[in-house]
Amino acid sequence: MQLLEDYNVAHPYAQIFGVPNTNARRLEVGGLPMCRKDDGSKLVAGWERNGDTIYAKNNLFEVNITLAGRVALSCVNDQPNGSKKNDEAVWQPNLVVGGEEVAAVSEPVILETDPMNENYHDNVLEIDYGVCKRRLRIIEGRFREMWIFAETPSGDIEVRHNKSGKLPLKLGHGSTDLDIEVIGENRDIEKVVRQNIQAAIKATHIGGSGTFYPDANAETNTVDGYVSRSGVDEALATIIAGAGTAANDSGTNMLAALRAAYVTVGQYQYLHRSIFLFDTSSIGSSNTLTGAVLSLYISQVQVPINTNNYYRTYIVSSNPASNTALVAADYSTLGSTSFCDGGLYVCTTAEAVVNYNLYQYYDLNSSGLSNISKTSVSKFGLKTGFDMNTTAFNTWTANKEATINISTADRGASYRPLLTVYYDEPSGGRIPRIRNHGV
Repeated sequence: MQLLEDYNVAHPYAQIFGVPNTNARRLEVGGLPMCRKDDGSKLVAGWERNGDTIYAKNNLFEVNITLAGRVALSCVNDQPNGSKKNDEAVWQPNLVVGGEEVAAVSEPVILETDPMNENYHDNVLEIDYGVCKRRLRIIEGRFREMWIFAETPSGDIEVRHNKSGKLPLKLGHGSTDLDIEVIGENRDIEKVVRQNIQAAIKATHIGGSGTFYPDANAETNTVDGYVSRSGVDEALATIIAGAGTAANDSGTNMLAALRAAYVTVGQYQYLHRSIFLFDTSSIGSSNTLTGAVLSLYISQVQVPINTNNYYRTYIVSSNPASNTALVAADYSTLGSTSFCDGGLYVCTTAEAVVNYNLYQYYDLNSSGLSNISKTSVSKFGLKTGFDMNTTAFNTWTANKEATINISTADRGASYRPLLTVYYDEPSGGRIPRIRNHGV
């Protein structure tokens, strides 16, 4: 099988493969743009230092950082959110813990290997503040700033960004279930109460982010993440049918989860569903689909007791209001028809938190194939069996949780969701079914 068309201005998210002497094709599409649409140049996720300034290599944005931690970020083309080419955001944040400003104790250092994805190198800057580390991470089309606290701080945290410029900076997202309040006259201060961090099991991070797209057309770009109904105390059927209350599209994991209530027997406090979109417009309307495989990287599974020690996952349709952002209302747009016959078990161990770290492959059935758009964006979602079949935990226990962590495009190549579509061009042959989870 040969690579016929690499990432290019016509399809920056996809590669097209073919079998010699046939018209059979295989499209591999993920959620990360891999080249610019203006000149087709390949994106390079990495930092390089020149004197007292650190610059990003070729990407969908330009960014430079001084040794004092000042960031200047701009987009190289118009964006779906209305931002224009060369719009800029500039910020030099102050960290305040317990009412006292905390200064950096080091200059920015380029890490040799990305702590989130060992396949990236020189793409993470780290600044040590003693009480935490500030990291600035870039991959293809993504910029993320993270303030990472491995231990409970001495008081409430405020990150005062001191932002100026037209380009918006997305604030208020961080570790799962961490309550981050965005405050201030300019809405550029992130605040976290100490007790919220103290309750966190893992290292806690907060920080701003920016996602950049190859062009301004929202209909040719895609998003992934999760939507939730949370902060409730309801019967399972009620939480399934209820309206969404939260969404997250800027983390490295998307979730499918169910958690029992704190006190009320038989009720639940939250339900998460995952959503992931793919630009499949390069297939073309005249071609015939013959098969498809959806590949999701499952990083971790939390298995509760008394659920037969396993549970199913189901691929379904989704229809978020936007192709480039998720909102709470998208919770109600996931379908009820399974696109993978019978669903798939994701774990068969006893009660535990299992580091799965494997791709899970979903061979799409005829309903799944019909959900693939040959001229636009294909929209999928994932539900657990508890959600899909309204099946409660066999034995209810307060705070019991069943969670599946799925890597998003934000984690980067080698872990991103991937849709592989097999199709025939007119009068072409059939392509061998070969799985390949991409770059």
